[in-house]
Amino acid sequence: MFEPTSAILVFLAFFIVTTLVASLKKLYFFFRFKKRYYVFPRPSIQGIANIAMVIALSVAVLLLLTFVTSNAFSVLFRAFPGSRVTIEGILIKIGGLMFGPFIGTFIGALTDLLSILMTAGIFHYGYFISAMAYGLMAGLIRTIFSFWKQNKTWYATIATLISGLTFVFTSLFIFLVKQNEGGFTHSILPFNPEIISSDLLITIFGGFTILLIVGIWILCLFSNKYRKWKNNRIIFGKVRVKPNKKPIKSYFNNMCLILMCALTTEILINVLLMPSFDADLSTLGYDNWFLIRFAIFIPMIIFNFIIIYPVYVVISPIINWDYRKELSEDYKIPFYVN
Repeated sequence: MFEPTSAILVFLAFFIVTTLVASLKKLYFFFRFKKRYYVFPRPSIQGIANIAMVIALSVAVLLLLTFVTSNAFSVLFRAFPGSRVTIEGILIKIGGLMFGPFIGTFIGALTDLLSILMTAGIFHYGYFISAMAYGLMAGLIRTIFSFWKQNKTWYATIATLISGLTFVFTSLFIFLVKQNEGGFTHSILPFNPEIISSDLLITIFGGFTILLIVGIWILCLFSNKYRKWKNNRIIFGKVRVKPNKKPIKSYFNNMCLILMCALTTEILINVLLMPSFDADLSTLGYDNWFLIRFAIFIPMIIFNFIIIYPVYVVISPIINWDYRKELSEDYKIPFYVN
């Protein structure tokens, strides 16, 4: 089972890798676009206010649930802290999607600490790390999508790659645990493959991944055809309407972004990581919690998408956070000018 030092080291390793990727992007922006890229963004006063609003909203949702249910949720949060992290994680993911990985990590940390204070919850290093991991993962997904062409085909391609890599990583984890029972991998995440067939787990993950990728490409093709039809429609068979010059809201791009965020966070954090922390606070073992979270990972992905998509689409224009502008600027602008 995860020891405190092991959990912290795993998170720090992922954080360092994200920082290195951002540093390489800094060099890429310098040589390719002659722009100054900030590894750690410098948000404006408006940006700081927006970040505070997301944190306050996350805590307010938990308080509202606690009051409406006459403290029933508060009791649940104390008995099973993972339920609190799962609920607050939805809005942490929204913060990561809007503000990037590092600010997303900060939002996750503050949200978890304030949620514990406001709901009389139990602090656990594992759930604290998981909350930060939600923001880090969501921000990393946003970063990957943000610096490619804002094109539906590109978004579908990136979504396919992320889905495939997530499946490969999950399958590799299951395979290593199966082959290394009692070894290093098993000491970190003590999964017992005898409770459920490893082949069945990989088959379910693989089948879901294939269906997801096929669905994304069908929607991509349909969306492209619909856009062409909309811009080239003919009235009464004679008069051709001029193409619409207004910017078209890319619902498909947002769908890919949020779907990949839900997929990666649910599988890598909820299914693989959090059962170890659940077992640390209960009489059930890692295997039992793994099966519980594995059984609901598809409904949870759907639930995350249903909640995050409309909130993200509505909040993004209101907040008006220019992600690229906050992260990069021309080298002709003095460094000290915000």
